[in-house]
Amino acid sequence: MTVFHPQSLLRTTSQRLGQLQERKDSQGKLARRDIAAYLSQGHIALARAKAATVIQEDVMSDLLEELEMLVGAVGSRVEELEGGRGIGLGLWEDVNGHPNEGWDEEMRTGK
Repeated sequence: MTVFHPQSLLRTTSQRLGQLQERKDSQGKLARRDIAAYLSQGHIALARAKAATVIQEDVMSDLLEELEMLVGAVGSRVEELEGGRGIGLGLWEDVNGHPNEGWDEEMRTGK
């Protein structure tokens, strides 16, 4: 039987996301050099196509960074739960986007 360790899985996931983001950033730097070389050689169409790809990769890198931060936030909440501290209001705010509104009502009724 496989034992599920959410904290270690989340930590590993966060590390892998960080590594992937670093790799994308490194590839972006190389692509920018290629763009500069294309422009200096007068290959405008190639530079334009490469620039479009770089823009997409930059967006992907930003999303990976955001995802890494969110996985870290989930990891800290799991740590709170495993520590027996219960669900703090921070989790309530993260999930619902507003502090304390409806907390008592929803906890009482389950709605």
